[in-house]
Amino acid sequence: MNRPLVRYMLVCLSALMLATGSVANADTPSPDVEDKLDQLIDALAHGDHGDFISGGNEAFRSNLRQAMFENVQEHLGVRMAEGVERTFLASLQQYGMTVYVWKLTFEDGEDELITRLAVDGNGDVGGIWFH
Repeated sequence: MNRPLVRYMLVCLSALMLATGSVANADTPSPDVEDKLDQLIDALAHGDHGDFISGGNEAFRSNLRQAMFENVQEHLGVRMAEGVERTFLASLQQYGMTVYVWKLTFEDGEDELITRLAVDGNGDVGGIWFH
């Protein structure tokens, strides 16, 4: 197949996807989910374990111990306190929860992170991961 024809086909496919909304209108999390992420980021920035786990389900609250929180807070707390911008990327269905994925860009200009926030059917945090 010749290159111009392949390029034309890709452009047409991209235009079709944009027109139908499958790319242009990616799902966005509800304000409640965004508030949960903001609360978790703020709790990490201020070293508040109680606030960090307060919106979680029973498993999250019982499994995320103070020492685990302090380890994450030690590495990310200062960066989050200095300022972080979040960009929503996608949502997935995994393990009976909705997992929201964001890119975190920090004011310090250092490495960005991907974060995944799992929310159960009751609207409680089931987990959060930073990559």
